[in-house]
Amino acid sequence: NMYRNIKTCLKQQIDEIKTKNRYNQYAPVSKLLDKDLECTICLEEFSTYSTVRKLKCGHVYHKNCLDVWWKLKKNRCPNCNANFLQD
Repeated sequence: NMYRNIKTCLKQQIDEIKTKNRYNQYAPVSKLLDKDLECTICLEEFSTYSTVRKLKCGHVYHKNCLDVWWKLKKNRCPNCNANFLQD
């Protein structure tokens, strides 16, 4: 049924938006002021004012690195394995 398929598709899109909003809430974007750290995803040092995401467990990653990590459906911190989409 065509209407059932549309309804299912809309529900999936709404669920994806809700999940993306939770990701942005629990992994906020900021500027890093301490450049003496490194991203453990790409293993490169942060530059002054790197755009990063800091998880509630305290670990920090380049924004783009963590975005790719998350898109691979990995909701866990690469360092400590904490689920960063849970309260």
